[in-house]
Amino acid sequence: MSKSLEMTRVNPTMTNLLTTVSCPNCSFAIVYDTVARALQKYNINLIPCLQCIGKLVISDTRWFFSYYKYKREIRSVLYLDTYTVVDYAHPFDGAITYVTCTDNALQLRKFGVEAEIVPRPINEEYVARALLESRTKVYTFVTVGSLDKTKKKHKYVIRRDTDYFDRKRIDLFEKVTSKLRDTTSIVLSNIPPYKYVNYQDVYSVLARSKFYIALSGAEGFGLPPVEAMAVGTPVIYLDAHAFHDWLVGIPVKHTGVDEIETEFGVVRMYDVDIDDLQDKIQYALNMNHEEYNKLARKSFEHAKKFYSSKIAEKLVSAFTKINAIL
Repeated sequence: MSKSLEMTRVNPTMTNLLTTVSCPNCSFAIVYDTVARALQKYNINLIPCLQCIGKLVISDTRWFFSYYKYKREIRSVLYLDTYTVVDYAHPFDGAITYVTCTDNALQLRKFGVEAEIVPRPINEEYVARALLESRTKVYTFVTVGSLDKTKKKHKYVIRRDTDYFDRKRIDLFEKVTSKLRDTTSIVLSNIPPYKYVNYQDVYSVLARSKFYIALSGAEGFGLPPVEAMAVGTPVIYLDAHAFHDWLVGIPVKHTGVDEIETEFGVVRMYDVDIDDLQDKIQYALNMNHEEYNKLARKSFEHAKKFYSSKIAEKLVSAFTKINAIL
């Protein structure tokens, strides 16, 4: 469980805001941690809750609208994303709705819900610390991704200790990078042997890697490749879904889309053009020092738009509009 989710208490000297976090051990908890730190500057203390509607809601788009299907008024800032197909939504009176990519916004618009596109935040303190501590590139390629246990059967299921839905395409990453000579690669994930100790470790490994490879078939946002850009690590990425909205670097073509049934709903999985992926990896490996540094600098500068201080400003303005703060 996120340390902030365990430890946050009411602070009588600050404005305390209940915050919905839909799961304690996933990326929503990481987003909560980052936002909570940034809002301290504004004397705002977030208090997490799993089974409530807070003034700030950090949750899955599909789940939230389905779970609160019969509620019509919510005076909250909804900060949502999902990689699944949204099959139901309706406007909430009094709510300000943010989603993290064009696809989510278009899906909600079909149900009459207008949402502004706002990215997820990254922790600039972690960025600064990682850049200070990690001056040598140890790994050629890195990827970060969780694996979800599944009982469904489809082509995106891989076998480890049990069956997993490989939405992040960790299996493909391993297969492609293992064939390359004189390179090293690392996977950070939620299952052994890939588990990381804390989230600062993730930033440190990203900073010590030459390239990040992002091959997720479906994303509502995708924090790790954005975090990689923030520490100056160029990204080789599938040019689809939320990645198309937010990433710069070396794009890889997709060849089509599959709709599959998962435990979490219908997912549109974009397939990778394998030939183009291999070409782009070779292009990256053959870059000269000047080309690489130029792309690394471009990635670093682009990632500043995701700094938590910028997202905090946006949220404070929204809190004022719904009268959550004075």
